[in-house]
Amino acid sequence: MRSVIIDDEKLSIDLLCYFLNKYKVDITATYTNAVMALNNAETDRPDVLFVDIEMPEINGIMLARSLKSLFPDIIIIFITAYSQYAVESFEVQPLDYLLKPVTEGRIVKMLENIKKQYELLSLKNNKSGEDQRVQIKCFGKFEVLKNGKEAMKFPTTKCRELLSYLICKANKPVYKDELMTALFTGRENMDRNNYYVTVSRLKSALIGYGADETAVKLNKNLELYIEKGICDLYDFFHFIRYNDRIGENNILEAERLTKDYYGELFSNMDTEWTNESKEWLEIQMEELMLSMAEFYEESSPEKQESILKKLLFVNPMSTRGYEELLAFYMEMDEKEKYKQLFKKYANIMKMDLQLDIDKRFLDYMISQVRGIERI
Repeated sequence: MRSVIIDDEKLSIDLLCYFLNKYKVDITATYTNAVMALNNAETDRPDVLFVDIEMPEINGIMLARSLKSLFPDIIIIFITAYSQYAVESFEVQPLDYLLKPVTEGRIVKMLENIKKQYELLSLKNNKSGEDQRVQIKCFGKFEVLKNGKEAMKFPTTKCRELLSYLICKANKPVYKDELMTALFTGRENMDRNNYYVTVSRLKSALIGYGADETAVKLNKNLELYIEKGICDLYDFFHFIRYNDRIGENNILEAERLTKDYYGELFSNMDTEWTNESKEWLEIQMEELMLSMAEFYEESSPEKQESILKKLLFVNPMSTRGYEELLAFYMEMDEKEKYKQLFKKYANIMKMDLQLDIDKRFLDYMISQVRGIERI
């Protein structure tokens, strides 16, 4: 979950950050200026908002109302030194209030409420929201769907390439010269005409297909904004950007993002520029799955094993995946599973990668597993 704190008192922000960091809450941004926070909202895309009610320039309730219109599912926590604002703030449906001075015990209770609310919102979006809105799928085949099944027909191949390219830029401005080089070739004047026509056709196609302009928005600078929960790759970009570790507050989102990934990106597109994104995604998915497995090391060995096995399924050349799963089987004393996995690991290391087998795994194979042919 991406958390943003807005309070005109720096000391109050520092105290709240201290407690939230202690419980491994990812803090995307903090602001003492409410106007700046509002201007950066589409970049920050907060899941949770901690906001002081009494602030200059913009009242905290007004700010929360504005952000609620942008992100209907945002979880709002008001911070205040007074209790008389409860009725006035009811319209934005805050989850909780933190009365100053903030205490650790109150923080713990509030985090429990946030976790429950986030789980309910995730369940609601998975069950109903996905089938009602436009969905943009990049993992596997690249396609735009409505009602979970009606694939959008792009006016031209270039329109499809343009949308996928902008998604890969993840909420960053794209310059015309960059696009011309990546997507268009030929004589300069023809390229320029093709560029403008393609941009116009893509915008019209999205609107005609029924894409809500507040959920999928392409501005004049070709900066693409996609609401959370619509595009798998776009959500993944933002998750990696704002979550440098896995904890209780973001493990559910990590599971959602890895659920439909099976080792392919834009599988129905054969363009040179996609290679960089595919390589980046493979590396980041490996890192994320390893972090998820580490998170479950103590609480759920079954999930730890399942995640590591999926990592090897989507990336059969992941030496770190093999080594983590072999270490897991060593720890759990799963000799038969270890034997089967070690054979695959040894073959990949020696035949495919031409690397030496890690000595600790070879020693364990020799000393603990009996009656196995020499490798």
